[in-house]
Amino acid sequence: MKTILVPLDGSPFAEQGLSAAIRVAKETGAELLLLRAGPFRGAGHGAERQYEQTDIHEASAYLEAIRVRLSAEGLSARTLLLPGEAVPAIVFAAETEGADLISIATHGHGGALERLLGSVTAAVLRDADCPVLVTRAGA
Repeated sequence: MKTILVPLDGSPFAEQGLSAAIRVAKETGAELLLLRAGPFRGAGHGAERQYEQTDIHEASAYLEAIRVRLSAEGLSARTLLLPGEAVPAIVFAAETEGADLISIATHGHGGALERLLGSVTAAVLRDADCPVLVTRAGA
């Protein structure tokens, strides 16, 4: 195993998926790829659209702080910021970065499968081509 993708949204809840990924990375020597997706704010036309600056700076600082902490623990980690909604960004990152595993936390809100797994997690399980390690929040 070379790369574990860890989607993070800035919440302690999402970081529970990071805890599971850390355990796997310590066992396998895999690199952790910390992903944060964000909303795309219109600030012009076509190619001139850009992120709202405070959002991207906060997201970048958040991921970098985690990367530095992981590095101090002897783990290899890098960060990735992508525009757009969570599910497409996670699936895109997993494919383009060659992730061997996606480690994601779930809270279990929504309907049927979503009640068990959470809507983002259920969609990632459905759409991703690599294995997905699901950690239940609070477990």
